[in-house]
Amino acid sequence: MDFSHNSLSRDIPASLGKCINTTMINWSGNKLVGPIPPEIGNLVNLGVLNLSQNSLHGALPAQVSSCSKLYILDLSFNSLHGSALMTLVMLLELQLGGNILGGSIPSSLGKLIKLIALNLSSNGLVGDLPTPLGNLVELQSLDLSVNNLTGGLGALGTLHSLHALNLSYNRFSGPVPEYLLKFLNSTPSSFNGNSGLCVSCHDSDSSCKRSDVLKPCGGSGKKGIKHRFKNRDSKTKSEETISNLLEGSSSKLNEIIEKTENFDDKYVIGTGAHGTVYKATLNSGEVFAIKKLAISARSSSYKSMIRELKTLGKVRHRNLIKLKEFWVRGDSGFILYDFMEHGSLYDVLHRIRTPSLDWSMRYNIALGTAHGLAYLHHDSVPAIIHRDIKPSNILLNKDMVPRIADFGIAKIMDQCSAAPQSTGVVGTTGYMAPELAFSTRNSIKTDVYSYGVVLLELITGKTAVDPSFPENMDIVGWVPHALNGTEQIGPVCDPALLDEVYSTVEMEEVRKVLRLALRCTANEPSRRPSMVDVVKELTDARFAGIPSSSKQGKPGSSSGGGSS
Repeated sequence: MDFSHNSLSRDIPASLGKCINTTMINWSGNKLVGPIPPEIGNLVNLGVLNLSQNSLHGALPAQVSSCSKLYILDLSFNSLHGSALMTLVMLLELQLGGNILGGSIPSSLGKLIKLIALNLSSNGLVGDLPTPLGNLVELQSLDLSVNNLTGGLGALGTLHSLHALNLSYNRFSGPVPEYLLKFLNSTPSSFNGNSGLCVSCHDSDSSCKRSDVLKPCGGSGKKGIKHRFKNRDSKTKSEETISNLLEGSSSKLNEIIEKTENFDDKYVIGTGAHGTVYKATLNSGEVFAIKKLAISARSSSYKSMIRELKTLGKVRHRNLIKLKEFWVRGDSGFILYDFMEHGSLYDVLHRIRTPSLDWSMRYNIALGTAHGLAYLHHDSVPAIIHRDIKPSNILLNKDMVPRIADFGIAKIMDQCSAAPQSTGVVGTTGYMAPELAFSTRNSIKTDVYSYGVVLLELITGKTAVDPSFPENMDIVGWVPHALNGTEQIGPVCDPALLDEVYSTVEMEEVRKVLRLALRCTANEPSRRPSMVDVVKELTDARFAGIPSSSKQGKPGSSSGGGSS
Protein backbone atom coordinates (compact mmCIF):
# COMPACT_ATOMS: atom_id res chain seq x y z
CA MET A 1 0.00 0.00 0.00
CA ASP A 2 1.79 3.13 -1.17
CA PHE A 3 -0.32 6.26 -0.63
CA SER A 4 2.66 8.54 0.05
CA HIS A 5 2.60 12.30 -0.68
CA ASN A 6 -1.12 12.52 -1.48
CA SER A 7 -2.35 15.16 1.03
CA LEU A 8 -4.45 12.60 2.91
CA SER A 9 -5.86 14.47 5.91
CA ARG A 10 -7.62 12.15 8.34
CA ASP A 11 -6.82 9.67 11.08
CA ILE A 12 -5.54 6.18 10.34
CA PRO A 13 -8.61 3.90 10.27
CA ALA A 14 -8.71 1.03 12.76
CA SER A 15 -9.94 -1.13 9.87
CA LEU A 16 -6.38 -1.08 8.53
CA GLY A 17 -5.80 -3.88 11.03
CA LYS A 18 -7.93 -6.18 8.84
CA CYS A 19 -5.38 -6.08 6.00
CA ILE A 20 -3.52 -8.99 7.57
CA ASN A 21 -1.69 -10.04 4.38
CA THR A 22 -0.17 -6.62 3.76
CA THR A 23 3.62 -6.66 3.72
CA MET A 24 4.37 -2.97 3.01
CA ILE A 25 2.62 0.28 4.02
CA ASN A 26 3.92 3.69 2.95
CA TRP A 27 1.63 6.60 3.90
CA SER A 28 4.45 9.12 4.38
CA GLY A 29 4.31 12.80 3.47
CA ASN A 30 0.58 13.27 4.05
CA LYS A 31 -1.44 15.17 6.68
CA LEU A 32 -2.53 12.22 8.79
CA VAL A 33 -3.61 13.10 12.33
CA GLY A 34 -4.50 11.32 15.55
CA PRO A 35 -2.82 8.30 17.13
CA ILE A 36 -1.54 5.14 15.52
CA PRO A 37 -4.40 2.66 16.10
CA PRO A 38 -3.50 -0.40 18.19
CA GLU A 39 -5.15 -2.57 15.53
CA ILE A 40 -2.00 -2.12 13.46
CA GLY A 41 -0.55 -4.88 15.63
CA ASN A 42 -2.75 -7.35 13.72
CA LEU A 43 -0.56 -6.94 10.62
CA VAL A 44 1.66 -9.88 11.48
CA ASN A 45 3.04 -10.13 7.92
CA LEU A 46 4.11 -6.48 7.75
CA GLY A 47 7.74 -5.95 6.80
CA VAL A 48 7.81 -2.20 6.04
CA LEU A 49 5.83 0.54 7.81
CA ASN A 50 6.44 4.17 6.82
CA LEU A 51 4.18 6.83 8.39
CA SER A 52 6.80 9.60 8.41
CA GLN A 53 6.18 13.31 7.75
CA ASN A 54 2.62 13.43 9.07
CA SER A 55 0.95 14.98 12.13
CA LEU A 56 0.40 11.82 14.15
CA HIS A 57 0.48 12.13 17.92
CA GLY A 58 0.08 10.05 21.06
CA ALA A 59 2.04 7.09 22.37
CA LEU A 60 3.76 4.50 20.22
CA PRO A 61 1.27 1.60 20.58
CA ALA A 62 2.69 -1.44 22.33
CA GLN A 63 0.75 -3.61 19.88
CA VAL A 64 3.22 -2.73 17.11
CA SER A 65 5.63 -5.12 18.79
CA SER A 66 3.33 -7.91 17.51
CA CYS A 67 4.49 -7.07 13.97
CA SER A 68 7.41 -9.40 14.47
CA LYS A 69 8.42 -9.41 10.79
CA LEU A 70 9.03 -5.65 10.61
CA TYR A 71 12.46 -4.85 9.25
CA ILE A 72 11.92 -1.17 8.30
CA LEU A 73 9.99 1.19 10.59
CA ASP A 74 9.90 4.92 9.81
CA LEU A 75 7.73 7.12 12.05
CA SER A 76 9.95 10.22 11.82
CA PHE A 77 8.64 13.81 11.80
CA ASN A 78 5.46 13.29 13.81
CA SER A 79 4.62 14.08 17.46
CA LEU A 80 4.84 10.60 18.94
CA HIS A 81 6.15 9.62 22.37
CA GLY A 82 7.05 6.43 24.22
CA SER A 83 9.43 3.52 23.57
CA ALA A 84 7.20 0.51 22.86
CA LEU A 85 9.12 -0.55 19.76
CA MET A 86 12.33 -1.81 21.31
CA THR A 87 11.33 -5.50 21.12
CA LEU A 88 11.19 -5.68 17.30
CA VAL A 89 14.31 -7.79 17.05
CA MET A 90 14.10 -8.20 13.25
CA LEU A 91 14.43 -4.44 12.61
CA LEU A 92 17.13 -3.36 10.18
CA GLU A 93 16.11 0.32 10.10
CA LEU A 94 14.45 2.38 12.83
CA GLN A 95 13.66 6.03 12.02
CA LEU A 96 12.10 8.00 14.90
CA GLY A 97 13.71 11.43 14.39
CA GLY A 98 11.63 14.59 14.83
CA ASN A 99 9.20 13.28 17.46
CA ILE A 100 8.80 13.97 21.20
CA LEU A 101 9.97 10.66 22.66
CA GLY A 102 11.52 12.34 25.72
CA GLY A 103 13.16 10.51 28.60
CA SER A 104 16.33 8.49 28.27
CA ILE A 105 17.33 6.01 25.60
CA PRO A 106 16.02 2.63 26.83
CA SER A 107 18.59 -0.09 27.45
CA SER A 108 16.32 -2.53 25.62
CA LEU A 109 17.38 -0.82 22.39
CA GLY A 110 20.53 -2.90 22.65
CA LYS A 111 18.46 -6.01 21.85
CA LEU A 112 17.89 -4.84 18.26
CA ILE A 113 21.17 -6.39 17.22
CA LYS A 114 20.29 -6.54 13.50
CA LEU A 115 19.90 -2.74 13.21
CA ILE A 116 21.77 -1.13 10.34
CA ALA A 117 20.28 2.39 10.66
CA LEU A 118 19.02 4.22 13.76
CA ASN A 119 17.74 7.81 13.95
CA LEU A 120 16.55 9.27 17.29
CA SER A 121 17.37 12.92 16.48
CA SER A 122 15.31 15.92 17.68
CA ASN A 123 13.37 14.09 20.38
CA GLY A 124 14.20 15.83 23.66
CA LEU A 125 16.11 12.77 24.90
CA VAL A 126 18.12 13.13 28.13
CA GLY A 127 20.62 11.10 30.16
CA ASP A 128 23.68 9.07 29.32
CA LEU A 129 24.04 6.57 26.49
CA PRO A 130 23.09 3.08 27.75
CA THR A 131 25.95 0.58 27.68
CA PRO A 132 23.88 -2.02 25.70
CA LEU A 133 23.94 0.40 22.77
CA GLY A 134 27.37 -1.08 22.10
CA ASN A 135 25.68 -4.37 21.15
CA LEU A 136 24.51 -2.86 17.84
CA VAL A 137 27.68 -3.98 16.07
CA GLU A 138 25.95 -4.11 12.65
CA LEU A 139 24.96 -0.43 12.85
CA GLN A 140 26.10 1.60 9.84
CA SER A 141 24.19 4.87 10.39
CA LEU A 142 23.47 6.55 13.75
CA ASP A 143 21.84 9.96 14.31
CA LEU A 144 21.34 11.17 17.89
CA SER A 145 21.58 14.89 17.08
CA VAL A 146 19.57 17.73 18.66
CA ASN A 147 18.77 16.17 22.02
CA ASN A 148 20.01 16.79 25.57
CA LEU A 149 22.07 13.62 25.93
CA THR A 150 24.97 13.72 28.39
CA GLY A 151 27.97 11.71 29.51
CA GLY A 152 30.65 10.04 27.45
CA LEU A 153 30.67 8.20 24.15
CA GLY A 154 32.25 5.00 25.44
CA ALA A 155 29.18 2.93 24.55
CA LEU A 156 29.77 3.74 20.87
CA GLY A 157 33.40 2.68 20.80
CA THR A 158 32.56 -0.86 19.64
CA LEU A 159 30.41 0.21 16.67
CA HIS A 160 33.06 -0.55 14.05
CA SER A 161 30.58 -0.78 11.15
CA LEU A 162 29.51 2.88 11.35
CA HIS A 163 29.74 4.84 8.09
CA ALA A 164 27.51 7.79 9.08
CA LEU A 165 27.35 9.48 12.49
CA ASN A 166 25.69 12.61 13.87
CA LEU A 167 25.98 13.46 17.57
CA SER A 168 25.69 17.23 17.15
CA TYR A 169 23.85 19.57 19.53
CA ASN A 170 23.84 17.46 22.68
CA ARG A 171 25.81 17.80 25.92
CA PHE A 172 28.25 14.94 25.52
CA SER A 173 31.60 15.24 27.27
CA GLY A 174 34.95 13.51 27.55
CA PRO A 175 37.26 12.08 24.89
CA VAL A 176 35.99 10.78 21.57
CA PRO A 177 36.61 7.01 21.28
CA GLU A 178 39.49 6.19 18.97
CA TYR A 179 37.35 4.46 16.36
CA LEU A 180 35.08 7.50 16.00
CA LEU A 181 38.01 9.84 15.31
CA LYS A 182 37.67 9.02 11.59
CA PHE A 183 34.51 11.16 11.50
CA LEU A 184 36.60 14.23 12.40
CA ASN A 185 37.91 13.99 8.83
CA SER A 186 34.80 12.91 6.96
CA THR A 187 32.01 14.78 8.79
CA PRO A 188 33.46 17.00 11.55
CA SER A 189 30.08 18.69 12.01
CA SER A 190 28.92 15.37 13.53
CA PHE A 191 30.33 16.66 16.83
CA ASN A 192 29.13 20.30 16.69
CA GLY A 193 27.44 21.75 19.75
CA ASN A 194 29.09 19.47 22.35
CA SER A 195 31.44 21.81 24.18
CA GLY A 196 32.50 19.08 26.63
CA LEU A 197 33.82 16.70 23.98
CA CYS A 198 37.55 16.61 23.34
CA VAL A 199 40.32 14.77 21.49
CA SER A 200 43.08 12.94 23.34
CA CYS A 201 46.36 14.27 21.99
CA HIS A 202 49.60 12.29 22.08
CA ASP A 203 52.97 12.85 20.48
CA SER A 204 52.32 9.93 18.14
CA ASP A 205 48.75 10.93 17.29
CA SER A 206 47.67 13.50 14.70
CA SER A 207 44.03 13.61 15.87
CA CYS A 208 44.32 17.20 17.04
CA LYS A 209 45.58 18.24 13.63
CA ARG A 210 42.50 16.71 12.07
CA SER A 211 40.00 18.25 14.47
CA ASP A 212 38.18 21.39 13.33
CA VAL A 213 35.52 21.36 16.04
CA LEU A 214 36.95 19.72 19.16
CA LYS A 215 39.49 20.93 21.68
CA PRO A 216 42.36 18.78 23.03
CA CYS A 217 41.48 16.94 26.24
CA GLY A 218 42.80 18.47 29.45
CA GLY A 219 44.59 21.26 27.62
CA SER A 220 47.55 18.91 27.16
CA GLY A 221 49.36 17.97 23.99
CA LYS A 222 52.32 18.92 21.89
CA LYS A 223 53.73 22.39 21.91
CA GLY A 224 52.09 24.40 19.20
CA ILE A 225 48.60 22.94 19.57
CA LYS A 226 47.25 26.29 20.70
CA HIS A 227 48.86 27.98 17.73
CA ARG A 228 47.33 25.48 15.31
CA PHE A 229 43.86 26.01 16.77
CA LYS A 230 44.36 29.75 16.44
CA ASN A 231 45.17 29.31 12.76
CA ARG A 232 42.14 27.05 12.35
CA ASP A 233 39.95 29.76 13.88
CA SER A 234 41.21 32.36 11.43
CA LYS A 235 40.77 29.98 8.48
CA THR A 236 37.16 29.18 9.36
CA LYS A 237 36.21 32.69 10.47
CA SER A 238 34.84 33.64 7.05
CA GLU A 239 32.74 30.47 6.92
CA GLU A 240 31.36 31.11 10.41
CA THR A 241 30.59 34.71 9.44
CA ILE A 242 28.47 33.50 6.50
CA SER A 243 26.37 31.51 8.91
CA ASN A 244 26.21 34.18 11.62
CA LEU A 245 25.04 36.86 9.19
CA LEU A 246 21.93 34.84 8.57
CA GLU A 247 21.26 32.54 11.49
CA GLY A 248 19.08 33.90 14.26
CA SER A 249 19.59 33.71 18.00
CA SER A 250 19.10 30.34 19.64
CA SER A 251 17.00 31.99 22.34
CA LYS A 252 14.42 33.08 19.77
CA LEU A 253 14.25 29.60 18.25
CA ASN A 254 13.89 28.12 21.74
CA GLU A 255 11.00 30.49 22.46
CA ILE A 256 9.36 29.54 19.14
CA ILE A 257 9.68 25.85 20.02
CA GLU A 258 8.11 26.58 23.41
CA LYS A 259 5.25 28.68 21.98
CA THR A 260 4.42 26.05 19.35
CA GLU A 261 4.70 23.24 21.90
CA ASN A 262 7.53 21.66 19.93
CA PHE A 263 5.77 22.33 16.63
CA ASP A 264 2.47 20.74 17.58
CA ASP A 265 0.14 20.30 14.61
CA LYS A 266 -2.46 22.64 16.13
CA TYR A 267 -0.14 25.53 15.21
CA VAL A 268 0.14 24.47 11.55
CA ILE A 269 -1.05 27.14 9.11
CA GLY A 270 0.22 25.58 5.91
CA THR A 271 2.04 22.65 4.33
CA GLY A 272 3.93 22.33 1.08
CA ALA A 273 6.36 20.25 -0.89
CA HIS A 274 9.33 21.42 1.17
CA GLY A 275 7.98 21.68 4.69
CA THR A 276 5.33 22.75 7.17
CA VAL A 277 4.52 26.32 8.28
CA TYR A 278 3.61 27.12 11.89
CA LYS A 279 2.27 30.25 13.58
CA ALA A 280 4.18 31.46 16.64
CA THR A 281 3.18 34.33 18.94
CA LEU A 282 6.12 35.40 21.12
CA ASN A 283 6.09 37.01 24.56
CA SER A 284 6.86 40.35 22.91
CA GLY A 285 3.54 40.16 21.06
CA GLU A 286 5.30 39.65 17.71
CA VAL A 287 3.62 37.09 15.45
CA PHE A 288 5.71 35.05 13.04
CA ALA A 289 5.32 32.28 10.52
CA ILE A 290 8.09 29.70 10.76
CA LYS A 291 8.75 27.10 8.09
CA LYS A 292 10.28 23.79 9.13
CA LEU A 293 12.29 22.13 6.36
CA ALA A 294 14.00 18.77 5.99
CA ILE A 295 17.57 19.99 5.67
CA SER A 296 20.88 18.80 7.02
CA ALA A 297 24.06 20.45 8.26
CA ARG A 298 25.77 17.18 7.28
CA SER A 299 25.09 17.72 3.59
CA SER A 300 28.17 18.26 1.44
CA SER A 301 26.36 21.28 0.01
CA TYR A 302 25.68 22.86 3.41
CA LYS A 303 27.99 25.84 2.85
CA SER A 304 26.50 26.62 -0.55
CA MET A 305 23.01 26.38 0.98
CA ILE A 306 23.99 28.92 3.61
CA ARG A 307 25.34 31.22 0.90
CA GLU A 308 22.06 30.89 -1.03
CA LEU A 309 20.08 31.72 2.10
CA LYS A 310 22.34 34.67 2.79
CA THR A 311 21.55 35.96 -0.71
CA LEU A 312 17.82 35.43 -0.23
CA GLY A 313 18.01 37.21 3.13
CA LYS A 314 19.18 40.36 1.33
CA VAL A 315 16.30 40.41 -1.18
CA ARG A 316 14.00 43.36 -0.51
CA HIS A 317 10.84 44.08 -2.46
CA ARG A 318 7.33 45.14 -1.53
CA ASN A 319 5.88 42.04 -3.18
CA LEU A 320 8.33 39.45 -1.81
CA ILE A 321 8.12 37.94 1.65
CA LYS A 322 11.17 38.87 3.70
CA LEU A 323 13.34 36.07 5.09
CA LYS A 324 14.08 37.31 8.61
CA GLU A 325 16.12 34.59 10.33
CA PHE A 326 17.26 31.02 9.76
CA TRP A 327 18.43 28.10 11.86
CA VAL A 328 19.73 24.59 11.19
CA ARG A 329 19.38 22.02 13.94
CA GLY A 330 20.18 18.44 13.02
CA ASP A 331 18.03 17.38 10.08
CA SER A 332 15.71 20.38 10.30
CA GLY A 333 15.97 23.91 8.97
CA PHE A 334 13.77 26.73 10.27
CA ILE A 335 13.00 29.90 8.28
CA LEU A 336 11.33 32.83 10.06
CA TYR A 337 8.93 35.19 8.26
CA ASP A 338 6.45 37.87 9.27
CA PHE A 339 2.95 36.47 9.71
CA MET A 340 0.56 37.47 6.92
CA GLU A 341 -2.87 38.34 8.34
CA HIS A 342 -4.98 37.27 5.34
CA GLY A 343 -3.16 34.00 4.73
CA SER A 344 -2.62 32.99 1.13
CA LEU A 345 -4.37 33.76 -2.14
CA TYR A 346 -5.49 30.13 -2.13
CA ASP A 347 -7.29 30.71 1.20
CA VAL A 348 -9.01 33.84 -0.08
CA LEU A 349 -9.97 32.37 -3.47
CA HIS A 350 -10.87 28.79 -2.64
CA ARG A 351 -11.38 28.36 1.10
CA ILE A 352 -12.76 31.54 2.66
CA ARG A 353 -14.19 32.92 -0.59
CA THR A 354 -13.90 36.51 0.61
CA PRO A 355 -17.03 38.36 -0.59
CA SER A 356 -15.07 41.60 -0.90
CA LEU A 357 -12.63 40.13 -3.45
CA ASP A 358 -13.74 42.55 -6.14
CA TRP A 359 -12.07 43.14 -9.50
CA SER A 360 -9.89 45.97 -8.24
CA MET A 361 -8.50 43.73 -5.50
CA ARG A 362 -7.93 40.79 -7.88
CA TYR A 363 -6.21 43.10 -10.34
CA ASN A 364 -3.90 44.55 -7.67
CA ILE A 365 -2.98 41.06 -6.48
CA ALA A 366 -2.18 40.07 -10.07
CA LEU A 367 -0.08 43.19 -10.69
CA GLY A 368 1.76 43.06 -7.35
CA THR A 369 2.64 39.41 -7.92
CA ALA A 370 3.89 40.27 -11.42
CA HIS A 371 6.09 43.03 -9.98
CA GLY A 372 7.59 40.57 -7.50
CA LEU A 373 8.32 37.96 -10.15
CA ALA A 374 9.76 40.56 -12.53
CA TYR A 375 12.14 41.63 -9.74
CA LEU A 376 13.29 38.02 -9.18
CA HIS A 377 13.77 37.37 -12.91
CA HIS A 378 15.26 40.65 -14.11
CA ASP A 379 16.58 42.67 -11.15
CA SER A 380 18.22 39.91 -9.11
CA VAL A 381 21.77 38.90 -9.98
CA PRO A 382 21.82 36.05 -10.69
CA ALA A 383 18.17 35.68 -11.64
CA ILE A 384 16.04 33.77 -9.15
CA ILE A 385 13.63 31.21 -10.63
CA HIS A 386 10.83 30.43 -8.19
CA ARG A 387 9.81 27.03 -9.65
CA ASP A 388 6.57 26.72 -7.65
CA ILE A 389 4.38 29.77 -8.25
CA LYS A 390 0.82 29.03 -7.09
CA PRO A 391 -1.85 30.75 -4.95
CA SER A 392 -0.69 29.10 -1.73
CA ASN A 393 2.75 30.71 -2.24
CA ILE A 394 1.23 34.19 -2.69
CA LEU A 395 0.58 35.61 0.78
CA LEU A 396 -1.58 38.64 1.62
CA ASN A 397 -0.86 41.13 4.39
CA LYS A 398 -3.44 43.16 6.32
CA ASP A 399 -3.77 45.55 3.36
CA MET A 400 -4.17 42.65 0.90
CA VAL A 401 -0.80 43.45 -0.68
CA PRO A 402 0.56 40.23 -2.24
CA ARG A 403 3.94 38.89 -1.20
CA ILE A 404 5.52 35.91 -2.92
CA ALA A 405 6.81 33.25 -0.53
CA ASP A 406 9.29 30.37 -0.96
CA PHE A 407 11.31 32.03 -3.74
CA GLY A 408 14.70 30.32 -4.02
CA ILE A 409 13.75 27.54 -1.61
CA ALA A 410 13.37 24.89 -4.32
CA LYS A 411 16.98 25.37 -5.42
CA ILE A 412 18.24 25.14 -1.85
CA MET A 413 16.28 21.96 -1.19
CA ASP A 414 17.72 20.43 -4.36
CA GLN A 415 21.17 20.82 -2.80
CA CYS A 416 20.16 19.12 0.44
CA SER A 417 20.53 15.38 0.72
CA ALA A 418 17.87 15.33 3.44
CA ALA A 419 15.24 16.75 1.11
CA PRO A 420 12.59 14.26 0.02
CA GLN A 421 12.70 15.36 -3.60
CA SER A 422 15.71 14.24 -5.56
CA THR A 423 14.46 13.98 -9.11
CA GLY A 424 15.07 17.61 -10.00
CA VAL A 425 11.40 18.05 -10.94
CA VAL A 426 9.97 20.75 -8.73
CA GLY A 427 6.48 22.14 -8.91
CA THR A 428 2.81 21.43 -8.35
CA THR A 429 0.43 19.58 -10.63
CA GLY A 430 -1.64 22.04 -12.66
CA TYR A 431 1.01 24.78 -12.45
CA MET A 432 3.97 23.05 -14.09
CA ALA A 433 4.85 24.11 -17.63
CA PRO A 434 4.41 21.32 -20.22
CA GLU A 435 8.11 21.28 -21.14
CA LEU A 436 8.90 19.96 -17.64
CA ALA A 437 7.34 16.66 -18.71
CA PHE A 438 10.52 15.87 -20.66
CA SER A 439 13.09 18.11 -18.99
CA THR A 440 13.89 18.94 -15.37
CA ARG A 441 15.42 22.29 -16.35
CA ASN A 442 13.37 25.23 -15.11
CA SER A 443 13.60 28.71 -16.61
CA ILE A 444 11.98 32.07 -16.07
CA LYS A 445 9.44 31.00 -18.72
CA THR A 446 8.30 28.08 -16.54
CA ASP A 447 7.55 30.67 -13.83
CA VAL A 448 5.60 32.71 -16.39
CA TYR A 449 3.46 29.67 -17.19
CA SER A 450 2.68 29.12 -13.48
CA TYR A 451 1.84 32.80 -13.10
CA GLY A 452 -0.56 32.52 -16.05
CA VAL A 453 -2.37 29.71 -14.23
CA VAL A 454 -2.72 32.00 -11.19
CA LEU A 455 -4.25 34.70 -13.45
CA LEU A 456 -6.76 32.16 -14.74
CA GLU A 457 -7.70 31.26 -11.16
CA LEU A 458 -8.18 34.93 -10.25
CA ILE A 459 -10.61 35.35 -13.14
CA THR A 460 -12.47 32.02 -13.02
CA GLY A 461 -12.49 31.31 -9.29
CA LYS A 462 -11.64 27.70 -10.19
CA THR A 463 -8.68 25.72 -8.89
CA ALA A 464 -5.95 24.67 -11.31
CA VAL A 465 -7.23 21.10 -11.32
CA ASP A 466 -10.90 21.60 -10.53
CA PRO A 467 -13.28 18.65 -10.00
CA SER A 468 -15.83 20.39 -12.27
CA PHE A 469 -13.52 20.07 -15.31
CA PRO A 470 -13.88 17.19 -17.79
CA GLU A 471 -11.65 14.22 -17.07
CA ASN A 472 -7.91 14.74 -17.61
CA MET A 473 -8.38 18.49 -18.18
CA ASP A 474 -6.79 21.29 -16.16
CA ILE A 475 -7.64 24.99 -16.10
CA VAL A 476 -5.27 25.76 -19.00
CA GLY A 477 -7.18 23.33 -21.20
CA TRP A 478 -10.64 24.11 -19.81
CA VAL A 479 -10.68 27.89 -20.41
CA PRO A 480 -10.15 27.73 -24.24
CA HIS A 481 -12.53 24.76 -24.35
CA ALA A 482 -15.25 26.74 -22.54
CA LEU A 483 -14.61 29.92 -24.58
CA ASN A 484 -15.02 27.90 -27.79
CA GLY A 485 -13.26 30.48 -29.95
CA THR A 486 -15.25 33.48 -28.66
CA GLU A 487 -14.35 36.35 -26.38
CA GLN A 488 -17.54 36.02 -24.32
CA ILE A 489 -16.00 35.68 -20.84
CA GLY A 490 -19.28 34.63 -19.23
CA PRO A 491 -18.71 30.87 -19.52
CA VAL A 492 -15.36 31.06 -17.67
CA CYS A 493 -15.72 34.09 -15.37
CA ASP A 494 -16.24 33.68 -11.61
CA PRO A 495 -20.00 34.38 -11.18
CA ALA A 496 -19.34 36.85 -8.35
CA LEU A 497 -16.87 38.74 -10.54
CA LEU A 498 -19.15 38.62 -13.58
CA ASP A 499 -22.02 40.18 -11.57
CA GLU A 500 -19.70 43.03 -10.60
CA VAL A 501 -18.20 43.88 -13.99
CA TYR A 502 -21.09 43.02 -16.31
CA SER A 503 -22.03 45.98 -18.56
CA THR A 504 -19.20 48.11 -17.09
CA VAL A 505 -15.94 49.37 -18.58
CA GLU A 506 -14.09 46.92 -16.29
CA MET A 507 -15.46 44.07 -18.42
CA GLU A 508 -12.86 44.95 -21.05
CA GLU A 509 -10.10 44.94 -18.40
CA VAL A 510 -11.04 41.40 -17.39
CA ARG A 511 -11.06 40.37 -21.05
CA LYS A 512 -7.56 41.83 -21.62
CA VAL A 513 -6.17 40.12 -18.52
CA LEU A 514 -7.72 36.83 -19.65
CA ARG A 515 -5.99 37.16 -23.04
CA LEU A 516 -2.70 37.81 -21.22
CA ALA A 517 -3.21 34.73 -19.03
CA LEU A 518 -3.67 32.57 -22.13
CA ARG A 519 -0.46 33.95 -23.62
CA CYS A 520 1.42 33.24 -20.38
CA THR A 521 0.24 29.62 -20.51
CA ALA A 522 1.20 29.09 -24.16
CA ASN A 523 2.50 25.59 -24.82
CA GLU A 524 5.65 26.92 -26.49
CA PRO A 525 7.92 28.81 -23.99
CA SER A 526 9.07 31.31 -26.65
CA ARG A 527 5.48 32.51 -27.09
CA ARG A 528 5.16 33.47 -23.43
CA PRO A 529 5.88 37.09 -22.48
CA SER A 530 8.54 38.05 -19.97
CA MET A 531 7.38 39.22 -16.54
CA VAL A 532 8.52 42.75 -17.43
CA ASP A 533 6.15 42.62 -20.41
CA VAL A 534 3.41 41.19 -18.17
CA VAL A 535 3.72 44.17 -15.80
CA LYS A 536 3.48 46.58 -18.74
CA GLU A 537 0.47 44.82 -20.28
CA LEU A 538 -1.35 44.65 -16.97
CA THR A 539 -0.72 48.35 -16.39
CA ASP A 540 -1.95 49.18 -19.91
CA ALA A 541 -5.02 46.98 -19.46
CA ARG A 542 -6.22 48.95 -16.43
CA PHE A 543 -9.24 51.13 -17.23
CA ALA A 544 -9.29 49.96 -20.84
CA GLY A 545 -11.98 51.82 -22.71
CA ILE A 546 -12.02 54.78 -20.31
CA PRO A 547 -11.09 58.15 -21.85
CA SER A 548 -7.61 59.16 -20.65
CA SER A 549 -8.99 62.30 -19.00
CA SER A 550 -11.20 60.12 -16.79
CA LYS A 551 -8.56 57.65 -15.62
CA GLN A 552 -6.93 59.84 -13.02
CA GLY A 553 -8.22 59.15 -9.54
CA LYS A 554 -9.96 55.91 -10.45
CA PRO A 555 -10.14 53.85 -7.21
CA GLY A 556 -7.91 50.77 -6.96
CA SER A 557 -5.29 52.13 -9.35
CA SER A 558 -2.36 51.40 -7.03
CA SER A 559 -0.10 48.80 -8.57
CA GLY A 560 1.34 47.42 -5.39
CA GLY A 561 4.75 47.24 -7.06
CA GLY A 562 8.12 48.79 -6.41
CA SER A 563 11.00 47.82 -4.14
CA SER A 564 11.37 48.88 -0.56
